Amino acid sequence: MKRERLGTVPVLVALLIDSAGSGLYIPFELLYARTDVGLPLSVAGLVLTLAAGIGLVAGPAAGAAVDRIGAGRIVLVSNLLELAGFGILLIAHSIVPYAASAVLITVGVSAFWSAYAPFMGSVLPATHRDRWFGRLRSAGYAGLALGGLLAGLVLTTGVGGLRVLVAANAVSYVLAGVLIAVQPSIAMERPGAAAARGGYGLALCDRVNLLFAALNVGATMFATIPTLALPIFVVVQLRDPTWAPGILFGVATLVMTVTAALSPDLLRGRRRGHVLQLADGAWFGSFALFAAAVALPRAWLLLLFPASVFLGLGEGLYTPVGDAVPNALAPPQLQGRYTAIHQFAWRITAVVAPVLTTFLLSVSPSALWLTLAAATLVSVTVRGWVVARAGGRDGRMGEGYS
Repeated sequence: MKRERLGTVPVLVALLIDSAGSGLYIPFELLYARTDVGLPLSVAGLVLTLAAGIGLVAGPAAGAAVDRIGAGRIVLVSNLLELAGFGILLIAHSIVPYAASAVLITVGVSAFWSAYAPFMGSVLPATHRDRWFGRLRSAGYAGLALGGLLAGLVLTTGVGGLRVLVAANAVSYVLAGVLIAVQPSIAMERPGAAAARGGYGLALCDRVNLLFAALNVGATMFATIPTLALPIFVVVQLRDPTWAPGILFGVATLVMTVTAALSPDLLRGRRRGHVLQLADGAWFGSFALFAAAVALPRAWLLLLFPASVFLGLGEGLYTPVGDAVPNALAPPQLQGRYTAIHQFAWRITAVVAPVLTTFLLSVSPSALWLTLAAATLVSVTVRGWVVARAGGRDGRMGEGYS
C-alpha cells in the first residue's frame, strides 16, 4: 500500500495542477476573447461552439489511440496540445489564432478524459481504484477552487491580469506533463495485438455499456446545468444578493471535495450502479429545493444552502463511480474505447446544456428545476433496471475489475 501511494502522488499532484489551470481560465474565456483578443462576444461564442463540436469527434479518436499506443502516452499528448493551445492564445489578436487555440485546447481536454480512467487503471491495483478515483476527483475539485481563488487575486493586478492567467495555465500543463511523464507505467505500457481488433464495433454491441453511457448524458446534465443557471436564477430571478452564487458554489464545491474523497471507502462493497442511483437521488433533492425557492423566495437561506449541499453530494458521489464504471465493464484491450463512449456524454452536454438552460430559464424561474427533478426520477428508475440487467458487471466499490 505504501508503494502504491508513493507511485500515485505525482498523478494526484498532476491532476491538482491541471484542475487549478482550468479554474484559472475557464470562468474568463469569453472575457479574454473580448478584451485581449479583440473579438465580439458573438464571434467568440461561435468559435467555442465549433470547437466543442470538434471535441465530439476527438474523444472517440483518442479512445481508439489509447487502446493502440497506451493511455499514459495520450495523457502526455493531451498536456502538449493544451500547452500549445494556451501558448497560441497568448499571442492571439485575431479570429484565426484564437480559433486554433480553442480547437487545440478542446481536443486536448477530450483526449485527457478519454485516457484518464484507463491510465489510472494501469497505475493502480484493481482493488484500490475506486478509492483513488475518488481522491483524484477530490483533488480536482480542490484544484478548481484554488484556481478560482488565484484568478481573483491575479485580476486585482489590473492591466494584463488575464494574460497572466493564460500564461499560468500554460505553465500548469508543463508541470502536469512532467509529473505524468515520470510514471514508470507509461514506459511499461505495451497494448497487445488484441487492441487492434474489435474496435468500436464490439464496444457498441455491448448493450449494458451503451445503457450506462446513455444514462451518463443525464448525469452530466445534472452536474453542468446548475453551474450555468445559478447566477442568473439567484441574482436575476430571485433577486438575492450578488454574492450569493459564489457562496452557494463554494458550499457545493466543498461538499463535492469531501464526498468524492470519502464515499469510495464509506460505500465499499456497494454496487457501483446503486451508488449512481444515490447520486440521482441527491440531485433530485437539490433540484426540488431550488424549485421550492421560487415559491418561497424569502426562505433562501433555508432552501438554497441545503440545495447546494445536495448538489455537491450528487456530483461527489457520481464522478468517482462514473470514472470507474467503464473501467469495470471493458475488456482490457478496449479500455480506451469504452471510456471514450462514456466521456462522449460530457461533449454532448457542452453543446446542448447552454441552449437548454437558457430556454428553460426563459420559460419560468421554476421550469428548469422542475424539469431536472423529473429527469432525475426517470434516471433513477431506468438506472435500477440497467443495474439489474448488468448481472453484476458494474462491480462493487473496492472490488477488482473484469
